[in-house]
This record gives sequence, C-alpha cells and structure tokens, in this order.
Amino acid sequence: MLVGQAAGGVIGGMSIAFGATDIFMCAAMLFVVSGIIPVLVWPHERSSVDQRWAHCNWEEAFSVLRGPRGDNAAVFHRLFCSQLFMMAAMALTSVFLWYVVRFSLYGGGDPGDSTPLTLPAGTLVMMFAITIFGGALLATGLSGIIVDRIDDMPGLRNRNFRIAIVIAGGLYVVGLVAGMVTVMMGGEKLFLALAFLGGFSLSIYDVLMRSLVVESLPDSRNAGHDLGFYALAKPLGLILGAALGAAAVNAFAPSFGYVAVFPAAIICVCVAVALPLTVSRIDGD
Repeated sequence: MLVGQAAGGVIGGMSIAFGATDIFMCAAMLFVVSGIIPVLVWPHERSSVDQRWAHCNWEEAFSVLRGPRGDNAAVFHRLFCSQLFMMAAMALTSVFLWYVVRFSLYGGGDPGDSTPLTLPAGTLVMMFAITIFGGALLATGLSGIIVDRIDDMPGLRNRNFRIAIVIAGGLYVVGLVAGMVTVMMGGEKLFLALAFLGGFSLSIYDVLMRSLVVESLPDSRNAGHDLGFYALAKPLGLILGAALGAAAVNAFAPSFGYVAVFPAAIICVCVAVALPLTVSRIDGD
C-alpha cells in the first residue's frame, strides 16, 4: 500500500504536469491491470455447481455497517471516531493537494480558467508523495521499537499509549502548520516537512490505535465483525475530509482560498487525539 500510494503520487504528479487528461488515462490503465492480475494468479478451485444454493441474507450483508452496541461499546466508538477524524485530516490535505500547490503556493489564477498546468507544481506533488513514503517507511521500521519502549514504561500501559497518540498527533500538527506557513509565505522545502511528518505520524498513530482498539473490543466473539466496522472509519474519514475541505474553501475563498484546508485539518487532528484521552479506562489498564 505504501509503495502504491507513493507510485500514484509520482505518476499523478508527472502526468498532470503535462496534461490534465493524462492522469485519468494512467489511472484507467492501472485499474485494468489491477483487475487482470488477480484473475491470472487466483488459485484454482473446484466448481461450485454441486454446492448448496442459499438465499442472500441482506441483514447479514449490511450488519457490518452496524457497530457494536451496549455500555461496553462506548470506548470502541470513541476510538472509531478518533480514526474517522484523523483520516479526515489526511484527506483535507491530500484531496486538495494539487489545488494548494498549483493555485496557492505557485499562484496562477482561478482553477476554472484555461491556465496551463506547470511542471514545477507537478514535480512538487511528486516529491510530496515520495516524502510521505519516506516518513511512513521510517515509522514502519521504528514502530516495533516504539511499542516495546511504551510497554516498558512505568504506569498504566494504555495511558502511555494514549499519551503517545497525542505526541504523534502533535507531530502532525507541526507538519500542518509548516505547510500552511509555507503556502502563505512561499517556499518549497518546508512544504515537504508536512509530507514527512504526516507520513511518519499517521503510521505511528495507526500502530498505537490498533493496540487500543483490539483491547477495547466489547466481545471477543464478535471481533471480526467489530474490526470490520472499525475499518469503515478510513473511507468515511476520507469522505468527511473532502466535504469539510470543500466547505472551508468555499467559506473562506476570498481571503484564504485553499489555505483554509490547513486550519480545518489541524482541528480534525486535535479532535482525533482528544477522543482517546476521554476514555477513562480500557480493559488493558
């Protein structure tokens, strides 16, 4: 996933730098390839003709959309909302990245006009994707060491994990502030600090949250269903971030333009790290 995201940023950044339609052609080709490869490598299985035919149970099919219930599920739902807002923060910058770079950092007029796309903007988007990959790769290598160090710290284990989540969120906020200052004052190198700190802090946040979520499961017998529901926080967070970004840009278009996505992202990160702190106790405490 990390390699794919970085490759998408590189291909997208370079494609859109040379033509607005090239990126859609590249994406279409990648979708075709990603659909063909699994079919070619799919393990051979016997025919299902002799298997018993069963009616589709729509209640079971949509049960994943219903999270765990009961008093013991409150902690789980708070952690779910934390992931939701953290993904929204990421979407606020990633979804609007091209517009921030092209029309706020480099200028160039109204995004609706026919101003040609520039190579510097596409190159910076490419470098942004590579830098995110570098930060996430470093976090992946250090995550085991970080978790072990937290386990060895004195005090309640999950309290230490929640403090570490706040620190990870703080690093992300620093990156967002650096990106916002860069866009407002100009410059490119400091803008990449957002990419590195964002990739690093989000990866560490995911590792730490995974431990808290597993220990907050209301019923271990429904762990598969509950973790499947928790996974919905990522796509829902992306949708929320895109909606919040559009609202922020439209509300502050005359004065801030696309820079408005940064304060909105900072607020989302603060909410995301504050929610685990409101949990008074987890079973692992």
